[in-house]
Amino acid sequence: MKHYSQDAHGDAGVDVGRQAKKARRGPKDDAKNEEPWDNLSEEAATDVPSDVEAGLSYLRDVSQYDTNDPPVLVWEHIYKVVLNKSECDAALETMRRSKHIRTFRSPVDERRLLMRWDDYLAVIAASRLNPKLKGAFTRFVDTVTATMVKGQMLVSQLSTFTQKTSVAGAVPARTGGETLIDTLCRAGLLRPHLDRGYGDNAASYCFTVPHLGEMLHALSHGKAAICRCIRRLRRKEVLIRDLKKKKLSMTLPFELAVLECEVSGACTIVQTPSGKMIRLVTTG
Repeated sequence: MKHYSQDAHGDAGVDVGRQAKKARRGPKDDAKNEEPWDNLSEEAATDVPSDVEAGLSYLRDVSQYDTNDPPVLVWEHIYKVVLNKSECDAALETMRRSKHIRTFRSPVDERRLLMRWDDYLAVIAASRLNPKLKGAFTRFVDTVTATMVKGQMLVSQLSTFTQKTSVAGAVPARTGGETLIDTLCRAGLLRPHLDRGYGDNAASYCFTVPHLGEMLHALSHGKAAICRCIRRLRRKEVLIRDLKKKKLSMTLPFELAVLECEVSGACTIVQTPSGKMIRLVTTG
């Protein structure tokens, strides 16, 4: 039988039996009924990567075809991994300003490229620059998040940073007829913007990384290899798993070449009951 208590105002009280049962159960049983995310701290919640960060990690793993160089990613590739384009642009711009990624401009078609910031610093550290110049350039890029910089500003800032290194060991502005900018261009860390001249006469310089042209060539070559293979087929389409079994002449991972085909508009990916199918886009 349930016993009810009554308060001073004569209202019906709570179920005394239910209170006693809860008291016998104790706090340990209450903890068992809690959901696992109830005790998730704010610090642990912030460690969960966003969709864009997870997409960049996936693209970085896919693009790791050359173990000697950190991968350079194509900005537009993330649109096929995270379908919300506005979310991608906003997140990547925030990551660029907060120096989580470094952005570049393709020397071939002005496409936007990006690289993780720590990977970019590792590229500078692995270069064969003079240690003084290497340290000065590392401090300089830490103050600039743009893809290019004016030539006059670059010369003055590099001179300032090299002089701050040490008075006795400062890197001279010109060594053996070669300026600091010439040295950085030869190391593959800078390139003149468009064809406006070289050396101190160039209007502006773009940040870059060594072997970037080879990566872009491999990307274009892989796309062309897939398109040639599909063009030979009667229906101009093939399942991706069947295409992967074919011997294609490419140096980059298969998944990255398929992604480039879709982003460039050369092919489309169609979901079928048998699996994903890649179809050549024909004009006319």
